[in-house]
Amino acid sequence: MRIGIIGLGLIGASLAKAFKNNSLYVWGIDKDDNAIEDLRSENIIDKGYSTIEEAKDELKESDFIFICVYPSMVKKILESIKPYLKEDQIVIDSASTKQKIVFFANKDPLLTKVFIGGHPLAGKENSGYKNSSADLFRGKIFFLVPSQEVTFLKIDKAKELIESIGARAMITTPIYHDITLAYISHLPQIIAYILADTSINRDRGKTFGTGFKDTTRIAKSPVPLWLDIIKENKTHILKSMRDFYSNFIRVYNAIEKEEWEELEKIFKTAREKRLKIEEINNEANKN
Repeated sequence: MRIGIIGLGLIGASLAKAFKNNSLYVWGIDKDDNAIEDLRSENIIDKGYSTIEEAKDELKESDFIFICVYPSMVKKILESIKPYLKEDQIVIDSASTKQKIVFFANKDPLLTKVFIGGHPLAGKENSGYKNSSADLFRGKIFFLVPSQEVTFLKIDKAKELIESIGARAMITTPIYHDITLAYISHLPQIIAYILADTSINRDRGKTFGTGFKDTTRIAKSPVPLWLDIIKENKTHILKSMRDFYSNFIRVYNAIEKEEWEELEKIFKTAREKRLKIEEINNEANKN
């Protein structure tokens, strides 16, 4: 099996390492020559290229092609590689938004047959290939969002490949993906940035404990990536922020009016919801 990866940052390089652990042929494209050189020297990729044009022969012969770039760049990459694609290939991206990308693919007679939107719920606050890991996806959900004319056979092949690196493939729709991610990923990221900005100043610099550091860990994530994600999923993110604001005001009002029973009720409900995550994860791991 031949696998190509366009974009060898944290996600792309981690995929390369995971596939290489399975003894697969892996080639990659990245504009960073140092990334190509280092990954080649470590035998993580078999061949590396700086441009799509340089890799056109690899593109034609690959079974899978992964696109690991910012969400707004995926459509441009799809257009660039389309002249070299065949109907029996599978193309998967890793972007954190899906509606706009899959809609774009569905409008094209070839892309709608080969493109499967992908998104691993895995990452780190530190980006770049130097922070990559072959185990990054182990035990993590990897969303697969097929375009309209992708066959069940191709979906099964994609699922099998994703699960071979320890991830849990989840087939879903573009709108479900983007609404869900607005609440479980994009909103928490925004809150982490705001909390860090609100609470951190020079006077408190040495007083932060584990709870605060855990809650704001993702505020160390790259800002350009998150600006891109928010622009691509603006509508659903704004809805999640309105819901959060409504709950925030409920808590604010309960404290201001000293309605401690109401506050206790809110906190207990939230705690019970959070505890259920472990139950769900334990069930998933059993299966």
